[in-house]
Amino acid sequence: MQTVAANIKMKRLLIILLPYLLTSCFSENEKSETTEIVSNDSIQTVSETLQKINNRECMRGKPEPALDSTNFHDYMFELIDKTTAIEIAEKENGDKITIRHGGCEYFVLTYRIETSRFKADTTDIGFWYKKTVKLLSEIEDANKSPIDIKTGISALVNYIDNYSEKKLRNEIDYADSEIRQYVTIDRIEQIDKTQFAIEITFVIGPL
Repeated sequence: MQTVAANIKMKRLLIILLPYLLTSCFSENEKSETTEIVSNDSIQTVSETLQKINNRECMRGKPEPALDSTNFHDYMFELIDKTTAIEIAEKENGDKITIRHGGCEYFVLTYRIETSRFKADTTDIGFWYKKTVKLLSEIEDANKSPIDIKTGISALVNYIDNYSEKKLRNEIDYADSEIRQYVTIDRIEQIDKTQFAIEITFVIGPL
């Protein structure tokens, strides 16, 4: 785990330092107004280092379906690359669930639930927190992922009951463990006159 974290930090550092490294490889001759060409070896060294980091094995592992497909009217799961995937499921009542799988040092699932069963102003955060609890509880039985949705729901209910001012993107911890686990409600969107979308992210990590 420490190696993965170190690799991520090294990649970020190289990305930050790359422009300065390239700049340092150029020297301007003020008399002739000519510029020395950057060393191909320098560029290759940076490129190879970044490539090695990109090819490392992620702690998260290859994404796998988060939902039991037999619970849905329509279903699709597709790997985008070795760390990301998209999962789409539609319920009999018309609700549509889209899950974005991501993360490397972290296990991240972002749920987008589109529904026409509820209607309120998107600024009424308290209302949508309560509806999020209901929508998540309806897919809890279909969950196949490491995410503990039931405990996450309990944390959301506790937040609703104990905090008068509800906020989006507030990280709500839901597990008492060495590895942090939290849930956030990221966005409330009105799609059209009757349809709304809620985006919820569950995170486990760093792994």
